[in-house]
Amino acid sequence: MPYDAFISYCSEDKKIADAVCGTLEANKIRCWIAPRDVGPGRTWSSAIVEAIGESAVMVVIFSKHSNGSPQVMREIERAVNKGVAIIPFRVENVVPSKDLEYFISSCHWLDAMNPPLENHIGELANAILALQRRTGPAAPQAAEPAKPRKRSPLLWVALAIAGLLAIGGALRFSRHKERPGETVKIEQPTNGASVVGPLLLSWSTKDLPQENLSFEVSIAPEGKAPAVQRTARNSIVPQGIEGKVRWKVRPLWLAAGQKEKFGGWSGEQTFVYYPSALNRIIATRNIHVGTAEPDGFFVRQEGAELTGYEIELLRELGGRILAAHGVDAKPTITYTRRIWGEEFFRLLERDGAVDLIASAISITPAREKNYALLFTDPTLQYPQTMIAKPGVKPFVDGKLVLGRVAAAEKTTNETFARELLGPAAADRFVPYGGSGAYDRMLADLVAERIDGALLDKPYALQKTAELKQAIGAELALTDITAEIVPGVALEKMGFAVRKTDRALLQELNQQLKATASARDGVLSKSIPGWSQ
Repeated sequence: MPYDAFISYCSEDKKIADAVCGTLEANKIRCWIAPRDVGPGRTWSSAIVEAIGESAVMVVIFSKHSNGSPQVMREIERAVNKGVAIIPFRVENVVPSKDLEYFISSCHWLDAMNPPLENHIGELANAILALQRRTGPAAPQAAEPAKPRKRSPLLWVALAIAGLLAIGGALRFSRHKERPGETVKIEQPTNGASVVGPLLLSWSTKDLPQENLSFEVSIAPEGKAPAVQRTARNSIVPQGIEGKVRWKVRPLWLAAGQKEKFGGWSGEQTFVYYPSALNRIIATRNIHVGTAEPDGFFVRQEGAELTGYEIELLRELGGRILAAHGVDAKPTITYTRRIWGEEFFRLLERDGAVDLIASAISITPAREKNYALLFTDPTLQYPQTMIAKPGVKPFVDGKLVLGRVAAAEKTTNETFARELLGPAAADRFVPYGGSGAYDRMLADLVAERIDGALLDKPYALQKTAELKQAIGAELALTDITAEIVPGVALEKMGFAVRKTDRALLQELNQQLKATASARDGVLSKSIPGWSQ
């Protein structure tokens, strides 16, 4: 594919279009943009038509100007006919005209109405790169040229026999149906996959004559008759589908003045698709949560079900979101679990079935940047707590004076502990990772193998209470507030969604704001020893 992105815009939005082009190309996304790429001697219209057909994605700078532009309308129509993915990049709060709505209502939109624009362009680049990762072009297989050979008289006899066998084989072939999957192989989405956001259906071919080759794609959303569309490319961007979908592909050859020839259908596959996580939650009345180890006040497991502060809060927020969309129901909660760390934070990137992640996650700009996340407004705020042996003062004049200090790795506790220890962290910090990290940390503290353990306050209260009940161990807790360490801020916890799921983020934040007063003091009512 010569171009990764065709940029469609109205002349009044040229500065924005140029900024988009610059950022995309800085991310190695090859763009076609007029008038820069209209070659010498080319007509404007022919260059645009050719470039759209040779592009994987069309980015539409959507504003009040492009909304009423006949040129932009023609470009979008051409992209739809060519099966090119369309990503409307909305820079103004404008409702699409009826003509435009017909073509782009089911597309995955990116809103860029709130400054800074650069952040939204970065999200656009991430969306295009994610689309590229979902489908890579099949490597062409070049046929080796046959080497000339000297034929012996015996060879002519063999050829005659082979000819007779071929005629017999052809007769047998004409009496059986070609087996599925012999010539076309579906690549993406994988069979049974769940997909949220930009959708591209792609396939590869094997041993097919390439001259005049096209494809028929049969797409059947659940409960609907299959719709068949044709394309000359090895991929299409389907429009107006949602939910469970069955699909298959077959090759055909179209030549002027000749009858169409068809190959066999590929094996039928299925996938589940929604334009956004919000669409899926509303349609399925279910929230699929990604969690880390469910062991505590925030997320815990009871039988096969999840409960805890965050899960019950999600049920409440989800019910309010459904009600706002005319659905009178409480959402069910399903989940996918990963050990805390890289695999957990990349759940939204790697598993399309997950709507959001929740596991007492501290809100940090680094996590948003590193894992392409967006955090909700805080659901709870609390201090970090240093746990030590009774009678030991962890801090003197704002400085941490304990010897060996532990925290769970890849957490804000680890970051803060290293800050408190300063240059001595290399010798005095002890990281704990994997399942049961908090329990092992406190067991080592009781055994005096470490001198202090840094946890979020809710976990510090819970774990020390469990330890006292189990073995009678007494430990002292010190909340690290600005009175002890000047300038320290409270930890802020929130849910995290994909950067492309701004609609879900907005609705979660609306409901968090509406229910904020009811959550005041929830920890004091739920965890013994808590004092605000």
